[in-house]
Amino acid sequence: MKDKRPYLYSLAIHLVVLLIFAFITISPMSKKPEEEWVEIQTLPTTIIRKKVSAPSIKKTKAGEKPLKTKEEKTPEEKLVEERLRQEMLAKKEIEEKEKKLAQQLFGSSSVNVKIEGVISQRRLINYVLPPKLPLLSDVTIKVKVVVDPDGYVKSVDFLKKGDPTAERSVRNVLFQWRFEPLKKNIKPHLEEGIITFRFVVNPR
Repeated sequence: MKDKRPYLYSLAIHLVVLLIFAFITISPMSKKPEEEWVEIQTLPTTIIRKKVSAPSIKKTKAGEKPLKTKEEKTPEEKLVEERLRQEMLAKKEIEEKEKKLAQQLFGSSSVNVKIEGVISQRRLINYVLPPKLPLLSDVTIKVKVVVDPDGYVKSVDFLKKGDPTAERSVRNVLFQWRFEPLKKNIKPHLEEGIITFRFVVNPR
């Protein structure tokens, strides 16, 4: 009787090899990153899937800053910028004039002026100062004025009187004053204020 052991050994080896291959897992190959898709509805009942391309990024060398693209401004944008620049210049010019006006009104060598009340919030766009008068002593005159919507002095009422010549001078100049008119979005109305004139005989 032939010896069957070699066959049995061979069969056992083949079974072991098959078992080894059965338990070995083969790692899957690296897949490409999935592409992004979006759905575009062309008709109420039709949907098409369209591939979305990833935004291209321009790489720069180490240490280099990315180049910035300069956007050209439209003619409308340039016009708006120029208009804003002109408005700023005009506003600055008005502020300089107001500063000079305040220095003259409140710091004149021969007569000082003080404006109080609601009209002090309105810009004085035209004024005349009383001339230097031949007074024997300092004189202070206080008046109540009413200003119309257009900015003109409508009435003058003396609250504190002094020298008659100074009073006449104050009345004459006040009717030549003009304040800034009320804005169009404000209902026209009269505004009151108090203006004090101090005549100095021997200014420093």
